[in-house]
Amino acid sequence: MVTDLPFKVQSFSKCYQEATKIWRMNIGIPDDLDKIKNDAYLAIRYFTGMVHERAGASPNFSKYHRLAIKEALKGRSFSGVILHDENFPGNVWERFVELTDKRPNEKLTRGVIKELLEKLRREREPNVVKLLGDMKVLAANQFLRSLRGIGPKISALVLRDLEFFFKFWTDELESEPQNYYLLQPVDRWVRRISELCWSDLNLPDSHDSAAKLVVKKCLNSRIDPIRFNQGAWFIGRYFNQLLLFHGLPEQSLNRHSIEMFNAEKVMDGIINFEEIASQKFIFVI
Repeated sequence: MVTDLPFKVQSFSKCYQEATKIWRMNIGIPDDLDKIKNDAYLAIRYFTGMVHERAGASPNFSKYHRLAIKEALKGRSFSGVILHDENFPGNVWERFVELTDKRPNEKLTRGVIKELLEKLRREREPNVVKLLGDMKVLAANQFLRSLRGIGPKISALVLRDLEFFFKFWTDELESEPQNYYLLQPVDRWVRRISELCWSDLNLPDSHDSAAKLVVKKCLNSRIDPIRFNQGAWFIGRYFNQLLLFHGLPEQSLNRHSIEMFNAEKVMDGIINFEEIASQKFIFVI
């Protein structure tokens, strides 16, 4: 049965978007996102931050990776080094291993840290964001999943935000809306909230199969699958904080509490306490 709850969830997408501004600020990404498409160094910081900081790996991996790239560059242009220094990927990997005290999980890190740089060199395109944006969405998905450490969930996360912020595949998705599942990362929060929104929804374990069902429900309800996903993630990830913010008693994730939440009030809270948020005390991704 379709209710108003999916629309309530979707309304929290703007809270997710505001919170990502804080995250980007923390890793040195400017508000003008168009600069990412024109600056390969900013693009790699943005991309690897998304992967490492949301993959369940060590929270320090993204910092170590950024430092490893910076040190391996030795003051040179990132674009020039990618195209002309074949030793650069290996140098970055070696420095990363040193910084992480020789304990990185290669299944989570080697693909994004070393293999990605090698692929950028072979493609003759140092800007990973531009490279993905120039592909069809299915090809971009296949490119990402070819990297060790990136599975269907992380690939969908990266593509979801690239589409939302850069509109790379808008026309393609309008003509082939079934491909929205490639931009629908399904984690425990998205899964649980989707099943609260649609009582007849029983998601399978397979990520892609679950994503397809969520997308189908969204499209049938005339809900933007991307905004729904962002809102569901935000509510699930920060559910306990949202309870506290609204003065509600501690409880497990449930439909009634979500219906009590107010996205506009939360947005005001994120903006008003941005300085606190930037210090990772509240609403930081």
